[in-house]
Amino acid sequence: MPPTKPTLGQFAHLLEPEAKLQKYRIDIKNGIYEATDEADHLRMVQALGVIHRTPAPAPAQTTAPAIPPIQKSKKISEVIALYSEEKAKDNNKETIKDKKRTYQSLLDLFGDIEINLFTKQELVSWKSTQLKQDIKATTINSKIGELNGLFEYALNNGFYTMEKNPCEGLKIGKASKLKATYESYEPFNNDELKAIFNPLTYSKRLKKPDHYLLPLMALFTGARREELASLKAKNIKIIDDVWSIEIEEGKNENARRIVPIHSKLIELGLLEYAQSIQDKQYPYLFPHLIDGANGRGKNAGRQFSTYLREDLKIENDRKVFHSFRHTVITRLHTINSNKAHVIQLVGHEDDSVHFGTYTHDVGLKALQDTINRLEYDIDFNQLKAPLKEFERFINSWKKQEDRKLKRLINKSIK
Repeated sequence: MPPTKPTLGQFAHLLEPEAKLQKYRIDIKNGIYEATDEADHLRMVQALGVIHRTPAPAPAQTTAPAIPPIQKSKKISEVIALYSEEKAKDNNKETIKDKKRTYQSLLDLFGDIEINLFTKQELVSWKSTQLKQDIKATTINSKIGELNGLFEYALNNGFYTMEKNPCEGLKIGKASKLKATYESYEPFNNDELKAIFNPLTYSKRLKKPDHYLLPLMALFTGARREELASLKAKNIKIIDDVWSIEIEEGKNENARRIVPIHSKLIELGLLEYAQSIQDKQYPYLFPHLIDGANGRGKNAGRQFSTYLREDLKIENDRKVFHSFRHTVITRLHTINSNKAHVIQLVGHEDDSVHFGTYTHDVGLKALQDTINRLEYDIDFNQLKAPLKEFERFINSWKKQEDRKLKRLINKSIK
């Protein structure tokens, strides 16, 4: 066997301080090394270490795990269209519009890219743009909820094939903090209601049919502003011998309902106004309203807010048009109304098996009795709708629309 090369380790014992040095001679392939004193010894050991040092093992070649390629997927606009089509079954038009505005903000930022290209990083970047616009945390969280619904749908339907929903954990703040800062709407108290429906101020500020009638209708139905502003003229009708408002479109599936018309609304002239609109064959109860981005009742809501803040000096931000809904619900519960009746009247969802199953079996006569129990310490005798003024307004509006149409026709002919 060929002689093995010595290593530094074989001479380690000679480095020990207690080692007894003796003269020695080493012949490595006829190269003679000789040590006669300690200095020679040290030089000898160092030389042997350099010549025969065992090379350190080379670091193991490590290969980074291969990153799987991102699967090709639908463009996000395609997924938005499919999701919106499905949600149209249980969301109203305004809710769909709100969601589409949120999705458009994502498109504006990143373009119409494939949905699989959206990761947590992209969603965080989007959230940063929202924060820079000084939007409230609750509003941003609502938008994140809309995005979460989109990506959850995409995951469940195989359009988004990444590991998990990128919207998870994206909401701002803890739920407890948000709840503490969330400004929910408050019902109007008796003094505020008397001030609102003071005939000396009410008719001066709220002159148009929608401005005048919508607050009164909300006060005696608990319906949302858009539910009332979007009513068709045919939605005021007799059902099962009861004059009723048929709400066909609402915030969700439960919002579609039939609400008996309170006797006070009948006294105030709602039926006469509805009949005059039906006679003219206008499709909507308030035909002059425009279906804009914020709904048909947007201007009525703004006018009512102006009335509260400027005329009545009601500065509480939690007191708005929607407060009528809270007022009705609070009053109905205060007079110990049947819970199933309240749910049906205001279009709430109830998770209990009993109410969730049998609410829609409540007869209109029973609901009429419940709604007519709503009473307010207000003198409504001077608040009967000025129907002649409404008719003049509608006729004037119609003439303006006809003139616009005529100009458009003439322009197109030229």
